[in-house]
Amino acid sequence: MNRNSRDIEEELRPNLDMNENLLWIGQPKQGLVFHAYDSFLIPFSLLWAGMGIFALFMFGSFDSGSTNNVSGSLFLTVWKAGFFCMALFLLIGRFIIDIIHRKNTIYGITEKRIIIKSGIFSKSIQSIDIKTLSGIEFNEKGNGSGTITLGPRNPRMPFPGSIDWLPGTMRIPSLVAIDNVRTVYNLIIS
Repeated sequence: MNRNSRDIEEELRPNLDMNENLLWIGQPKQGLVFHAYDSFLIPFSLLWAGMGIFALFMFGSFDSGSTNNVSGSLFLTVWKAGFFCMALFLLIGRFIIDIIHRKNTIYGITEKRIIIKSGIFSKSIQSIDIKTLSGIEFNEKGNGSGTITLGPRNPRMPFPGSIDWLPGTMRIPSLVAIDNVRTVYNLIIS
């Protein structure tokens, strides 16, 4: 559920300088959203889950006459549990985390800068000076929504708006899944 404009403005106000005014506020689209990287991750997660289910059945029984039965059994149980947890995360968990992350993300644009406030367990605030911004681009969907990437894209992260909540996936600051992306882009570059 989108927060109303008043709530977003109240949350951003403490981060503004004395003579700074909010020109635009918003937040990412809420609910389940499929990103460009899902075209790779969904088939991969289905394959991973299939291998996890195969491992559960393939390594389900052990030779009771073996002297290493307890340690082997424990290792395989932990291995299968880890495999299963990873499959569950890839199939369902990452969507839940993405939904929560976008719910906790708000954006603000002032005369001087772009403010991105986000986080799941704690809030982080990014402040990007508009005057020093280089390499800005936007991707627009047919319905006018899209993502604005605020800086040169990392060649190792091929999709705009790539996963930013997963540890080790640092990415370029972006205004992800916003409405009227072209209008917001024009406000930034003007």
